[in-house]
Amino acid sequence: MHHQTNSAYRFSLYRNLTFFDQPDVAIDVNQLYEIIKDGYLEKEIKTLRKVCNNEEICHKIITAHLPAVTLSGIFSERNNKGLLRHSGLIQMELVSEENYEALFSAICKDPFTYLAFRSPGGKGIKLVVKIKDSAETHSDQYLALEQYYKTQYGVDPDTSYRDVSSVMLLSHDPGIYCNPEAKIFLEFFEPQKPEMNISYKSEDNKPAIQFTDKNKQLPAEQMKMPFINRKPKVRFMH
Repeated sequence: MHHQTNSAYRFSLYRNLTFFDQPDVAIDVNQLYEIIKDGYLEKEIKTLRKVCNNEEICHKIITAHLPAVTLSGIFSERNNKGLLRHSGLIQMELVSEENYEALFSAICKDPFTYLAFRSPGGKGIKLVVKIKDSAETHSDQYLALEQYYKTQYGVDPDTSYRDVSSVMLLSHDPGIYCNPEAKIFLEFFEPQKPEMNISYKSEDNKPAIQFTDKNKQLPAEQMKMPFINRKPKVRFMH
């Protein structure tokens, strides 16, 4: 691991989500990697995975006993308005109960994977990706990443982490993957504009505009332009 590279990305750490809306401290990727890999939360994570079928107990462990980070930046408080500085990182989570190991292996080979590790519950893959350090484009980049993982791996990412202030629960995974040289994901989500076709074979034999994705028609009388019966003035400069 390259210490200088990883230490450049900093974000807020919260002792837990029940009693702490304000961060305890700012940490970097090196410290995040160490917490997850070296067993600081091994006991809590093992307990959580044993009781995962009991929603009430599971919820108490997650909210009261697990630390979390607002991965996408340093915050004064845990909400979007509390953002002080964007970290240039974003989190994603992919779930694949049947082919977890195969998906994890493929994700680790992806050029955009900075960190990858098993989620606290054990069924998901937590991902950290480098993006543009901007709160204004954060959501559009998240949506673009959703499309990327759907296209590349046929997996629908969890949509719960789109906000810049979304928290990432810390976990325990000795097999955590880290690639400090991961590429920065720079794509943005751009909604597709509907294609417009002009048809002259509508039911009343009047021209109509048809939007192919919405299948809506606008009758000709609704789009008539006023007729202006005058010639344009032309001025000649001497």
